[in-house]
Amino acid sequence: EADLAELEAALPDTATMNVVYGSDSYFVTTITNGGVLDGTSEGWCLDSFHGITRNKDYTANVFSSYESLPEGLVGHPKNLDLVNWIVNQHFVGQSAGGGLGDYTMGDVQRAIWELIDYEVYDDFFDYNPARVAQILAAAASHEGFTPSCGDLVAVILQPIDGKQITIAQ
Repeated sequence: EADLAELEAALPDTATMNVVYGSDSYFVTTITNGGVLDGTSEGWCLDSFHGITRNKDYTANVFSSYESLPEGLVGHPKNLDLVNWIVNQHFVGQSAGGGLGDYTMGDVQRAIWELIDYEVYDDFFDYNPARVAQILAAAASHEGFTPSCGDLVAVILQPIDGKQITIAQ
């Protein structure tokens, strides 16, 4: 937990973010003016009802997914530990077993929305409900997950202009 406190202390209040759609995650996020966050990382959407424009710079408020968050920033902040567990499993492309095929980006995005969002817009991604249920069941058994050295930590990026709230990992 000392590492998480160090991360929170090192995070800037704001950063510039720019997203493009990814293949292994919903977004590939490039962060500039963000100190320790500067660079490119995979990312996911935390809000299924708001869009964001690709290839556009946004100034975003920055939060650790393990800090106390402003009221209403995300629907169910108590589940961010489970989201952190999910992003550390690298599900996309792995076999789901049982003849269900491989996990897709849509499966992972849907699982994150079901954990975090108040309501989930249903017609946005192709996903398999059985694979999503597997991800959610596996995540539920990791309540209280805390990343270790070398693990990914979800950092919440909230564009100041009210666009879609995202995470970069």
